[in-house]
Amino acid sequence: MKKLNNHTVGSLFRSRKKEPTRSTRSTHLIDDKSNFTIREAYKIGRTNIRFALPEEESSVIIITSSWPMEGKTTNCVNLAIAFAQTGEKTLLIDCDLRKPRIAKVFGITSKMGLSNTLRNFCKVEEAIHSTQYDNLFVMPSGHIPPNPAELLSSKEMQDMLTELKKKYRYILIDTPPVNLLADALLLASFASGTVMVARQGVTDHKSLQEALEKLKFSGAKVLGFLLNDAMEDGGSHYRYNMGYGRYGYYKRRYYSNYGGSYEYTTKAKSSRTHEKAELLKKIRQGGQVNAGEKATIQKKDN
Repeated sequence: MKKLNNHTVGSLFRSRKKEPTRSTRSTHLIDDKSNFTIREAYKIGRTNIRFALPEEESSVIIITSSWPMEGKTTNCVNLAIAFAQTGEKTLLIDCDLRKPRIAKVFGITSKMGLSNTLRNFCKVEEAIHSTQYDNLFVMPSGHIPPNPAELLSSKEMQDMLTELKKKYRYILIDTPPVNLLADALLLASFASGTVMVARQGVTDHKSLQEALEKLKFSGAKVLGFLLNDAMEDGGSHYRYNMGYGRYGYYKRRYYSNYGGSYEYTTKAKSSRTHEKAELLKKIRQGGQVNAGEKATIQKKDN
C-alpha cells in the first residue's frame, strides 16, 4: 500500500485452507456469534476510520471498490453494524441504484427507498427502516430508476444528506465500483471521506491506482483501504502481503440488465498447465509429438 500513498484501515481474514469464492454474493452479518477475529477486525477498521475522519458532528462515509466482487457491500454493511455498536445512531444507504443488495441482506420487503424519496414519491421517514441491530437504520435503494447518476448528483440528494446529518452520527453509503461506474465519484463532494475495499489475490495495483486517480480528480478524501479476504498465516500472526494477482481473475458480467453489459475481464490459467494438458491429449489420441516436447503419463496398476 505504500506504493499507492495510502494506508490500510483494516484487514478481514479468512481461513488459510479456504480459497476465496467468486461465484457467490451472499453476505454474512456480524453478531456476537461471529468469529472473534472477524469481529475485532471490523472494530479496528471502525476505530481507524474514526481517527481519519475530519472533526464534525455527523460523518458521511462512502464505501466503494475498484471492481465488483471485492467485498464492498459486505464490508459496508458490517462496518455500519460496527459503528452502531458504539451506541451512535447509524444510517446505511444503498446508493447502488442498478444492482442493489442491502434490502435483501436485511430482509426488507418494502419497495420504498432512496430513489422514491429523491423523486418525492415518499417521505424520507417512509424510506428508512429499523434493523435487528440497535442504533442501525437502513435506507434501501428503492425502485431502480432510469437515471441513477442524475439522481445521485442532484440537489435533492445533497439536501437530503444535509437533513439526515442532523439525525444520524454516522451515514455509510454503499456505491458501485469506481472503475465501472461514476456514481461514487458524483457523491464524493457530499461525503466526509471514502474507504476503498481491496481483496487479496484479486485486486491489482493498476486497478487501485486508476480508482484513486478518479477519486482524487473528483475531490474525494480517501481515508484508506480495507483489505478483504486477507490470508491468515497460522494461529499466532497474520501475513499482510496483498498477494495481488495470485489467484488471477475470473471473467464475469455485471449490471447487464441495465444500460448494457459491463465485463470484468480476467487472467486465464497458466500457459504452462494449458500446454501440458494439450500435449497429454495429443499423446492419448495417438498424435505426433514434435521434437523437444515432453510429457509424462502415469501407468495404471493392474
